Amino acid sequence: MAEPLSTDLRERVVAAVKGGMSRRRAAAHFRVGVSSAIGWAAQAEATGDLRPKPMGGDHRSAAIEAQAETILALLAEEPDTTLTEYQEALEEKGRRFSVSAIWRFLDRRGLTLKKRMARPVCKRICRDRRLIGLLQRIRPGRQPPGQDGDTRAPVLIKTAATNAVF
Repeated sequence: MAEPLSTDLRERVVAAVKGGMSRRRAAAHFRVGVSSAIGWAAQAEATGDLRPKPMGGDHRSAAIEAQAETILALLAEEPDTTLTEYQEALEEKGRRFSVSAIWRFLDRRGLTLKKRMARPVCKRICRDRRLIGLLQRIRPGRQPPGQDGDTRAPVLIKTAATNAVF
């Protein structure tokens, strides 16, 4: 990130403008941007202070932080809501935020939204002793599991038409 230009240069540009030089002409003379010269002259007229303002920081989260009570109330009311549902609820109230902005808002507060399956497929399949043997034949212990070293258990699909296990 670039550093702000010196206060000395700012003062010289503003002094040239006060001395009758146009802002554009002063910008060309001191080899600074036209918008910089215009901004410095306006800042000198408004406040009299030419020190640079702080650079960087978060300028966008103030809008969603203003909706903190609404979002936290939605969270308390329905804790199993998705980020897209939060987005839709805020749109109904006239505010539009991206899903990532809502996620960052919740992350700043240490809140996580994770959905888990009620019963993972592997646990249900592996309970049946007959299928454990089939799994062992499909994936012997000495070979890497799955394609490309995938450690997940292979999925068994039971079709309705044949009741065959693939």
